[in-house]
Amino acid sequence: MNVMKGSDSKVETKKSLGKIYRTLAVQIQAIREGLLWILPCLMISSLLLFVGSVSEFIIGPNQPWVEMCYLIYHYLNDLFPILLTAALSYILAMHWRLPRPPVALISIVYLAIFNRLFQGTQSGEVVELVISVVTPLYSIPLLAVLFRHRFFQIVSSNHIGQIVRESLNLILPSILVGLTVISLNSAVVIAFDTANLLSFMEVNYDESPLSFGVIFTAVNSLLWFIGIHGYYALLPWISILEQAIPLAQHNAMLGEITDYAVNFSFMGAFVFVGGSGATLGLVLSLLLFSKQKPLRLIALASLPLGLLNINEILLFGLPIIFNPRLFIPFILAPVLNLFIAYMTISLGYVSVPITALPFSSPILFNSWLVTGGDTNAPLLQMINIVASLLVYSPFVLAMNRDNYEKTIQFNSLDTVYSRRKEEALVLKSDRVVAARSIRQRQVGLEQKLEVISRKEFCLEYQPQICANTHQVTGCEALIRAIDAQGNKEYPGSFLPWFEKAGMMMDIDRWAVIQVVSDVKKARSQGWALKTSVNITPETLLNHALVEELCRHIAPVGKYINIEITEESLLKDHRSIQKSINAFREVGASIYIDDFGSGFSSLGYLSLYDIDAIKIDRSFALALDKEKGRKVFHGLLGVAEELELATVIEGVETKEQINHIPRKNGVSIQGWYYSKSLPYDNLQAYIVNQNKNKVFEVADTLLRSERNEGNKVKKGQVEARLSE
Repeated sequence: MNVMKGSDSKVETKKSLGKIYRTLAVQIQAIREGLLWILPCLMISSLLLFVGSVSEFIIGPNQPWVEMCYLIYHYLNDLFPILLTAALSYILAMHWRLPRPPVALISIVYLAIFNRLFQGTQSGEVVELVISVVTPLYSIPLLAVLFRHRFFQIVSSNHIGQIVRESLNLILPSILVGLTVISLNSAVVIAFDTANLLSFMEVNYDESPLSFGVIFTAVNSLLWFIGIHGYYALLPWISILEQAIPLAQHNAMLGEITDYAVNFSFMGAFVFVGGSGATLGLVLSLLLFSKQKPLRLIALASLPLGLLNINEILLFGLPIIFNPRLFIPFILAPVLNLFIAYMTISLGYVSVPITALPFSSPILFNSWLVTGGDTNAPLLQMINIVASLLVYSPFVLAMNRDNYEKTIQFNSLDTVYSRRKEEALVLKSDRVVAARSIRQRQVGLEQKLEVISRKEFCLEYQPQICANTHQVTGCEALIRAIDAQGNKEYPGSFLPWFEKAGMMMDIDRWAVIQVVSDVKKARSQGWALKTSVNITPETLLNHALVEELCRHIAPVGKYINIEITEESLLKDHRSIQKSINAFREVGASIYIDDFGSGFSSLGYLSLYDIDAIKIDRSFALALDKEKGRKVFHGLLGVAEELELATVIEGVETKEQINHIPRKNGVSIQGWYYSKSLPYDNLQAYIVNQNKNKVFEVADTLLRSERNEGNKVKKGQVEARLSE
């Protein structure tokens, strides 16, 4: 018994750890996507800095044009935290199934309140970018929990519209989360001030300029890595480095050996070549060794700016910020550059930098100018670029092997496909041949998903006709894809790929929401009818998703049929029964789809609460054979004994219709009556089909009147139709 308990405990622990890992993976993926989304804004900002720097270098400083470029650049820089928190919140809202625009706006409000409270404080400026990243990571999940809790919902009626309902129901959760956010973020800033966490900046330059330079270089890179603007966070140190330039110049004029070689010009020319982290080496490494086209494109786009020590495109677009795979080289490369440059200058091979230049001056020229025209300075700079290239290259090659981040956006389905890290671990641990085969399949899957993601998805509805009255009694929702040319594609061309990608739960969720929306619209127009929607086994086993679907279905539950396959019934009995009960509690009926197609067991019909079976189309195709007819009627007999409704799928010919008994509770679905129809055409079909039935009944009774001399009354027609 104890062994069993221990085993169960380990299983639960693994499940909990797996859930935590998946949550963290979602958060990390959201950070990466959020950083990429603000890339166009970064391009504009970097272009302004590029123009300003080149103009200052050519025509000199203090020019109106140059000042305007720098002014706009700094203004856009101040907006980056807001842009980042909005993009990150929007993506997380998508993952947590929240209304995206209002959630993004709420996060901006949180950040604005924070900025207002701590405007002008050093700690506030230092942690602002971190706050803009971290706040959505915990506030959006908390907002999702409160938003879905009935206690915090102001309205539950669906008659006021989805946008109005969602906006009203966000009020209380956003207030409570806002109070939490302000409290936690304030505590962070207060902790910085109270504990004097910035006291590490009090480093004595005079005792050891080299040690000062190493610490400055490492801390600057570390701050940028976690999203803190290193320049503004380290202003006291930068001031010391700037003051060292005239001291070095004074020593040079006197012909003395200087202790001020490590100064601000030294850092810009020889240490941070390409920007913080010495990322020009990373740019070259990506262009030379990366096998991932998107990374090469980002490197190519950032190369011109990297020549001016501007690397925001890499920091945010690659990204480097919060990217654990680049942490070590991002710290190590500039530190190595510092040691190489310091030793070279100390040995007298290159002159000491003695001229002040903007950090964003062009490389090669900047090293030549700050050293007073030393022709060896550009050579030293090139050596440092090669050194940082060698530092970054092993990590770029590792990224080629581990390439585990792959996201494909399905805007039409309101979901994303993400290749998970654990899939990469499978690739990495397999034998070479097996790994190559798996990787090829993975690449093929992603290429196919990329093509599918460019299509629009919609639902069509195939009518179900009563075998006795020939009136429309229901319909089934069927997913379709529309390509750019307007061609319609059927599920067989794309659902298998979604299944391979593990995305069927996303498809189920989207389909249910669309069906519920259409049923609500039909009900408001007075013609709603029973509508079937398919649910996969993965969804049935995910109770959190089932609960969410039930909340959507509840307002129109009596109009919804949940179709499950016989394969689903082979899964965990308790879990399946729990999900079935949940759907039935909100008024939905349960149908077994494709009954008899391979996994059928009559025992399941008594084990689960089933309302109807859908007989697979293969039985309709076999109705032209005597044995096929016997099996078919046997299935109908079982359904009748168990008081289950029956839907016969795939009926296409008059001959098949003739073998189907005219009984209430038996419906026919197939091309004989109609193919699937767009929602806008479904109402017209129902009207025409039911009107034709009225004419058919009236014509039959009129013939009877002529033959028997009876007078047909209106009540007789209505009674016949009611049958």
